[in-house]
Order: sequence, then C-alpha cells, then structure tokens
Amino acid sequence: FVGAEEFDILQVPLTGAHSHLYVKHGAGIQGQAQFHNKMMFRIHSTDSYTHRKMTLRVSDRVSKSSKVKTLPAVGRNPEAKREELCKREDERIAAQRRRENMQKKIREK
Repeated sequence: FVGAEEFDILQVPLTGAHSHLYVKHGAGIQGQAQFHNKMMFRIHSTDSYTHRKMTLRVSDRVSKSSKVKTLPAVGRNPEAKREELCKREDERIAAQRRRENMQKKIREK
C-alpha cells in the first residue's frame, strides 16, 4: 500500500550505463550512487482513485473534442439582420407590384 491505494510493486535488475545518480554542485556534478535495481509501481485495480485520475489526464490530452470551442451566444443573432433585410426587400417588391397593378387599372379605364 502507498497511502490508501494498493499497488503491485515489481523489482527488476537494471542493465546499461544509465544507472547513476548525480547531484549538481555549482558548476559541476558529483556522483552519489549507482542503481542496481528498478522498482515499478502498477495500479492494482482499475477502480482506484489513481487509475481514474491518470485515465482522465490521458483522455484530456488525446481528446479530439478539445479542438472544438463552444462560445456563449453574445448579442443578437447574426442571421437576424440578414433575415430583416430580406423581409424588407420582399415588402418593397410587393408594394411596388401593388402600385404597378393600380397604375395599370387606372390606365385601362
């Protein structure tokens, strides 16, 4: 157990040249220890808090939906102005047709 979480702990022998601990002192470094074993901590259960926390972080990074940004609606609908202009144009055309029809009727009499 580490805290309240249960982990599987594995010890594996280290091979290779990258198994030393160095400490920086001013402008130089000093060798402190050499590691012979590596310890790996694996989460024992997928129901643990640590597992949920790790999977959420990974899914946030990988998630495609983060590229889509939802903005709150601000001000008036941008389509409303266009719709208003179309409505006015339709009314103008209808009024012009009525005038033309009335003028035709007057000429015919």
